[in-house]
Amino acid sequence: MRLRLPSGMKALYVDEPYEPQVADALERLVRPGWTCLDVGAHVGYFTLLLARLVGEQGKVLAFEAAPENARLLARNVRLNKLERRVMVENLAVADGPGELALYAARSGGSTEWTLDAAFAGREDLVPTPRQAVPVQAVALDDYFPAGARVELVKMDIEGGEARALPGMRRLLRDAQPIVLLEFHREVGWPAVQELRAHGYVFEELDGRRLNPPERAAEVPYQFVAHPGR
Repeated sequence: MRLRLPSGMKALYVDEPYEPQVADALERLVRPGWTCLDVGAHVGYFTLLLARLVGEQGKVLAFEAAPENARLLARNVRLNKLERRVMVENLAVADGPGELALYAARSGGSTEWTLDAAFAGREDLVPTPRQAVPVQAVALDDYFPAGARVELVKMDIEGGEARALPGMRRLLRDAQPIVLLEFHREVGWPAVQELRAHGYVFEELDGRRLNPPERAAEVPYQFVAHPGR
């Protein structure tokens, strides 16, 4: 597939495989015909992979809060003629609707936007003011009607998982999707608690079972959570 990238991103996405363990996990898990969510889609690397995996009968909904990223994401979907199976939403996924503040983390590049101002500045050597970008937010339980099918959620939203998971409790209970989550230390711990409360079991990206984590230090940076059927 073809992918247009922000300036300076070629080395991350092209010169070496990008997050190959995540890609391998998605290829292991996703089935044709599924409905998958890419929450924190950036410019669409994993959105395009998911679109290939679900096939013509499947559907991918790509949520990206940062406006510039979302525009390039939509362009990449069109570039690959995937408009019929991929929907792009320029929305932050959180615990309810409304306007929220989005902050650029660390170097201010396109890959790390967060709803948590303290998390954005976690590696600043000195306090650094950041201009907030206003974005519209949605809870996934409000976005999807009761009874909607969602088989897998890939989520990478820089600590925002703590707000996103409580906003999808009905989906976790009823649709019971597989969740592939990038976990961001203590700020993301409420997301893990939410998954545990809904009976989810945890595994490494390669499928090895994990013990139920009792604290943030026991949670891998990336993991898969399955409904405990």
